[in-house]
Amino acid sequence: MPFQLAMAVAREALSFEDAIARMARAERTETLMARHELARSVAAQIAHGHLSLEAVLARRRFAQMRTTDRARTSMVVGAHLGLAQVGGARPTGVALAVGPYDITMRWEGGGEGIVRKMDIKYVHDAGELRRVRKATRTDKARAADPPEVPTKPQHRYPLKDQRLFDAFAAEEEVGVWFVDGELLRGRVTWFSRFEFGMTLKNDAPIGVLRHAVRGFSAASEL
Repeated sequence: MPFQLAMAVAREALSFEDAIARMARAERTETLMARHELARSVAAQIAHGHLSLEAVLARRRFAQMRTTDRARTSMVVGAHLGLAQVGGARPTGVALAVGPYDITMRWEGGGEGIVRKMDIKYVHDAGELRRVRKATRTDKARAADPPEVPTKPQHRYPLKDQRLFDAFAAEEEVGVWFVDGELLRGRVTWFSRFEFGMTLKNDAPIGVLRHAVRGFSAASEL
């Protein structure tokens, strides 16, 4: 027992049990600092029960993901992509150029074209087209009228980073439906400023364009 604590016990300023508890908290503080690279003040609050370790680590992970994946995108030059467009078109081809607002494609059947990102719901590897189509269904009652992406961001579905992170961290199965009523189920795998990744129920990976989402919920609530 440290000298100061021992003296406090000897003077009856502190009970032996309280001294042992202080020592245990101090040891836990040091362990938390070493194991999780926490500041002493944060580790001490956790050791005292004033903060949750799980909550602290989750907040840190959330901040890290927002930083490292902020510009992540499924649309990469040279990739062989399938573009699921609002309204049902599903062209495939190779991405030749990706700009802030559109993507230039060399189509699988020949020729080139430019597609506005606003017209795209989600993106996937072209080789996954069959599996992705099998995982989708359409709920006409959920379709917007008209079924198009609102031009003003404030009129779009308010899908926040925190909600995406919570689903990711919990490995929660979610349902996502789009402005044209198409519905997908799966798990969130990453998120960025304009997109988020999902692995569908049949394990097909996709990248969802956030502007085309009309609803997001736990799959059990669908």
